[in-house]
Amino acid sequence: MNNQEIKISIVIIGYNTESYLSETLKAIDKLKVHQENIEVIYVDDGSNDKSCDIFNSTTLSYRKKMFKLKENSGRVVARSKGIELAQYDWILFLNSNIVVSQNLIIEYTNSISNCDALVYMGSLKYQSQDSTFCNYLNHPGRGINNYKNHSLVHYTNVLFSNCLVRRSLFDSINFNIKLRSYGGEELDWAYRVNQKFPNEIRASKYAIALRNNHPNFIDHTNKLLEFGEFNFIQLNEALQLDIVKYKVLLKSNRFFLLIFKIILHLSFKLYKTPGINVMIIKLGFLSAILSGYYKTKLSSDFKIT
Repeated sequence: MNNQEIKISIVIIGYNTESYLSETLKAIDKLKVHQENIEVIYVDDGSNDKSCDIFNSTTLSYRKKMFKLKENSGRVVARSKGIELAQYDWILFLNSNIVVSQNLIIEYTNSISNCDALVYMGSLKYQSQDSTFCNYLNHPGRGINNYKNHSLVHYTNVLFSNCLVRRSLFDSINFNIKLRSYGGEELDWAYRVNQKFPNEIRASKYAIALRNNHPNFIDHTNKLLEFGEFNFIQLNEALQLDIVKYKVLLKSNRFFLLIFKIILHLSFKLYKTPGINVMIIKLGFLSAILSGYYKTKLSSDFKIT
């Protein structure tokens, strides 16, 4: 395939990220790519800072589009609007706190030329002031780090922080509009893609991007509480089970809620302990999701009663 035939719509979503967006755009402008084959779309999710002003005032070598949602509506709504505005055959999803490598498009183009797929997942490197959590996020055995270039990728590793998707895929599989809070939208979408189009997700390992200033372990885990409380409960039960591994954990009761709240609290205290930090971090994630889930389920059961 001729590299010049591949045209990409870069869709960036953001909310109150004026401190990061400028660096994201500057990195995009340094991409090694034919200018006419790229458009940059920024969908602002109802920010009340200067994010939109920064996008409008930043000079880029590519065609620019911007759309601002009237109110904060969540990632599903923002990305769906970006897809609607995109005019090219491929969509590169980025967040507004992502800094891409200069060769990003070249690497994705090489992946398209060398292995046919509908979804290509690039590599993410993380920067965080929490060194223990940062080491966990960047571990060689985690995420795309664990894959060979162009190999098949398990759907749970799809993240729209740096992901290239054939636009036509959204004609048959779109985002779950019920997922209005934090987390799970990529997971739910990738799960359904894998069900309908198995073996269509590939690693583009050398398409590298940096996630700037990732939250520390405690802040990130608190976001997973939100995921458990609002979005996790909306997922297909088979997908829920894929996340928690044991079906008994989906049967909420007050004892389970107490146990996982205790484990969550302990994870905040112990996650920096050498030798067990990876296990503690994973337990913290699971405990946060289930604590939020049980809170919602128990509240719902009480109302029904």
